[in-house]
Amino acid sequence: MQTAISVAVIGALATLIVAVCAHFLQQRREHRLKNLHFKLDRYADFLGGFAEIGSKHKTYEAHLKIADSVNVMNLIASREVLQHVYSPLDYIRRNTGDSYCVAEQDVIIRSIILAIREDRGQSISDLEVFPFRTVSPGIGPGEVVAREKAESSGT
Repeated sequence: MQTAISVAVIGALATLIVAVCAHFLQQRREHRLKNLHFKLDRYADFLGGFAEIGSKHKTYEAHLKIADSVNVMNLIASREVLQHVYSPLDYIRRNTGDSYCVAEQDVIIRSIILAIREDRGQSISDLEVFPFRTVSPGIGPGEVVAREKAESSGT
């Protein structure tokens, strides 16, 4: 009788321990995924603001987006990412108007994207020579892209 009770108690304790461990591991995984998602959102905000500033329509909102994202990234990003993030900020500060070079911007952005991918745990070995670029719409808010070809043909 004692053996049956001991086995039942040990079985119940083992079940409880397994359930607690599974819950703990699930919570840890969910927390890590939330952190990764939050980081990705901040990185996307930064890259979006940088693309807007690199376009011909620089706005206060774009500068604000970059400032906010960098300030948050100071809290969450790795040292390597931050070192690459400060590079375009210094470049923007030094180069305005005609001295701003999109090719140089692409080199800076490439280094940032590689650092972000590495920070997120992605392998970058196959992307070492890939030429990342930022893309901006090239038009300002409310502007419309003319359809010259369609209008001239009468359609």
